[in-house]
Formats: sequence, C-alpha cells, structure tokens
Amino acid sequence: MKGLKGRVGFVAIGAYGGNQGELFYKAGYPVIFINTAQQDLDSLTDIPDSDKYHIPGGEGCSKDRNKSKTIFSEDLDNVVNVIKKKLVGLDYIFIIGSCGGGTGSGILASMKRIIVSELEPKACMVITVLPNTRTESLKALENAYNTLCEIEQLEEPGATFILDNDRLGDKLKINELFFTYLDALLTNNSTSKYGNADTEEIQVMLQTPGMAVITLLDKDKTNTQQIINSFQNNIYAPLEEDKVLTYSMIICAGLGAGVNTEEINAEFGKPYDCFRGYESDITICMLSGLSLPYAKLKEIQKQLESSKDTINRNRAAKSEKRLTSKFEFFEPVKEEAPKTTKKRCSRDLLF
Repeated sequence: MKGLKGRVGFVAIGAYGGNQGELFYKAGYPVIFINTAQQDLDSLTDIPDSDKYHIPGGEGCSKDRNKSKTIFSEDLDNVVNVIKKKLVGLDYIFIIGSCGGGTGSGILASMKRIIVSELEPKACMVITVLPNTRTESLKALENAYNTLCEIEQLEEPGATFILDNDRLGDKLKINELFFTYLDALLTNNSTSKYGNADTEEIQVMLQTPGMAVITLLDKDKTNTQQIINSFQNNIYAPLEEDKVLTYSMIICAGLGAGVNTEEINAEFGKPYDCFRGYESDITICMLSGLSLPYAKLKEIQKQLESSKDTINRNRAAKSEKRLTSKFEFFEPVKEEAPKTTKKRCSRDLLF
C-alpha cells in the first residue's frame, strides 16, 4: 500500500463527518461512522451497518453542543470500544466533524483527547468545516466560534484542517477536493535522485499542532506564483497574516525549476524546516503549524455581536406577558322580560 495509507484511519462524527468520511471509506480507508441521529446514518447507503454506531437514545442534537456532550459522555465506554475495534493499532487517526452543527462540534475537542489517551496513536488530526456566514444560522456561527475556542486549547499532537463553506457555493465539492488533497498526500511514494519528501517528513507535517493546509497543482502550473495562489485561494479558512509557520513541504511534479522557496517564505513566513521532493505525478504543497484563522473568527464574532441585541430583544418579547388581563370586547346581551299588556276590557274603552 502506498505511503501512509495503511497506517491511517478516520472517526466520522455527525452529518458532515458522514459525508466527508464516506469518500475516504470508498477509497479503502478504515472509517467508523458515529452519530446521534439514526437518519443521518441511514443516508449513508453504501456503508455497512457494521461500520456505523448510533448512540442509544439519540435523535440528533439540533445544533445543541451541550446536548452532544451529555449524550456522548453517557455512552462514552461504548463509543471508545467501537473506535478501538475498528482503528486499534493505527498510527494516525483523523476525527471529522462540523464546527457549526451539534453532534460533531460538541465533541470534537474532547474526542481528540480521548483517542490520544485510549488508542495512543502517534497523532490525532482534526478535520472540520466552518459554516457559510451568509446563509447559515447565528446558532451555527456561535457553535463554530466556541468549537475552535476548545480546539485552540488542545496540546495533543496532530494538525487541524479547517475547511470553509464560504469559499465555494457547493459544500460537497469542498469535501471532494479535500479528499483528493489528503489522499494524494497519504498515498505519495514518489522517489527522485534529486531529493525526496519522505514518509517520516510527511508524518512530521501531520503531527504538528496548529492549522494545516494541503493543495495540489498540475505539473504545468508548478511555479512560485501558482503555489502562492494555491495557499491563498482554496477551500480552507483564510490564512492569518502573522506569518506564523512551523513547516512547509513542496513535492514537485518534475524538478521544480520555477519554484523559489525564498519568495514563498516571504509570503507566508520562514518555517523551522522546509521539505522538498521531486518527480511526483502531481505537485503536493503543504503548510503546517499555522495560526488558527483568528481574523475569520473575529468576523464571526462581530456578526454575532451585531445581532445580539436583536436576538435578546426577541427572546425577551417572547417571554413577556403583554396580555395582562381579560377584556370583554362586547357587552353581554341582556334579554329583557317580555312586556305584558293588560287586555283592555270593554269598560275601559268607554272612558
């Protein structure tokens, strides 16, 4: 099996996890699908039931992160056993879950700690996605912000890949592109007498905490400007401008004659180390040890704050009792007693 593929597995949590994880499953990677909603699991018609786990009593979390935490904690032993049964012995485990939903966002950070502790892989990576800030609900944006706050606190080894639904109009296309990028990295076994980015160096890239991005370029587009463009315009959350960077890697299709590492470093920061490879089928570019997308999260925070007064006013109005007393709109109709007319006798008529 090529590259790292035989040493990698996935835990797919929630609806987004299912959609993204299915692509890796179909490519031959071991994947366990976990959800609080049976309907989401049922929608994965190409996945056998033996690779699905529905948390008992769960009916979805309706974007309620606290509900997700509670449901998982009550069934944690079974969840861990299911993951162990499928992925035990693997060196690298990826957890897939949405930032903005309920099931995945509520448990992503905790699940990484648990997997590192229970399965002891070399690293546990997180794959997540930010909601579309134009079309998704305020609740989804709040969840995304809070999820990344929890991820920021993690110290366990493993990169975080943060996709962004603002980047393309098609969520499923983003999923497909990311699968293509990561699969190319994990299956790479290119060799060249000019130099190789070997499996050990790819492992270092994956083990490094912080945000990471992977992009691909065809051989005829393997030049400095195209590489810079690929890191700036892609499917991921926008990179910070602080030039914080631990490692970079470029595995060139061909000999990379048009690639200037110094210019790339000037744009994104000087890494602690830069790994280079040559004569690959396609150019694979990767940065790891990046800052989280703080500017993007600041935008989300501003969007939430600008709507805070409106939301609080609506909540207050909903709970306010404004109909303080009953009111009789119409006076009740009083039925008058029928008038009795004394029948006049003939004597009365005389007077």
